[in-house]
Amino acid sequence: MSHSIRDGTPSAGTATTASSLSGNITNCTMLAMYDAASGSYTVFLVGITPPGSPYDFAVTRGMGLFAKVTSGSVWHGEG
Repeated sequence: MSHSIRDGTPSAGTATTASSLSGNITNCTMLAMYDAASGSYTVFLVGITPPGSPYDFAVTRGMGLFAKVTSGSVWHGEG
């Protein structure tokens, strides 16, 4: 199942998460978000962090993310 956050509303009534987003970015190995409240990063490691874990953070419209990829990659807004 894919989810779209282009307009800020995930499709199919489910939240977009780091695991779903990383699965839609070709060659993605890591997603990270900065938590200003704690002053730290939350990191989702593809293939290591279990989906649904506390590190599988919710992705919301307008948030900044770091994505690490192993080679050139294009993301088309799915996730």
